[in-house]
Amino acid sequence: LRIPSAVLDASAAGWMRLKNPGRFLVLIDVSGSMADEVAGTGRTKLQFAQDAAIAGVRLVPAAADIGLWEFSTALDGANDYHELVSVGRVGALVGDRTRLDRLTDAIGGLTPRADTALYDTALAAFRSMRATYQPGEPNVIILITDGTNDDANSIGLDALLTAIAAEQDKAAPVRLITLAYGADADTDSLGRIAAASGGTAFTSPNPADIGTVFFKALNAG
Repeated sequence: LRIPSAVLDASAAGWMRLKNPGRFLVLIDVSGSMADEVAGTGRTKLQFAQDAAIAGVRLVPAAADIGLWEFSTALDGANDYHELVSVGRVGALVGDRTRLDRLTDAIGGLTPRADTALYDTALAAFRSMRATYQPGEPNVIILITDGTNDDANSIGLDALLTAIAAEQDKAAPVRLITLAYGADADTDSLGRIAAASGGTAFTSPNPADIGTVFFKALNAG
């Protein structure tokens, strides 16, 4: 994965300016469409996303906290999302290995599944980060998806936006940074979800460009 040096330098400089670099929860879409091949590359959308996420978490400074969920539909019983690595210090031991090692292994092992439960996952992640909020640092969710909400049993978009607005604490905000990945991603809904939390929406229409966009999303935290 090649990331422009200017993007890497900006990310590193941005984090170095912070006494506490942040607390991140990364959500990666593993719906079936992530198995689609990116034209002319011989690689899938998920493979590009995996490369970008692994490169990104390796750049996160040791003082940052980070965790990882995958999401599709019904991944963990009735839940459409599954925690793969809990949010915590990058260099801390999780069992006999560092959290960074756990993250890179978990990202590398992602597999495309079923449909896209975008709204339920966004709300669950927002509530999880609100419940475990850490003051004095950015508390940020980075949500990567290539599609639109197609879970017939999920909360609606308007209800999601209302819940985020009602439950957000302006003095202790959790922000959603969304990354619309590929030509079929629901950029409108993702933009509204990010805006409701005071976050930022990014787009990567060409899946092969996700590395650059993912680094910008991390730095926006």
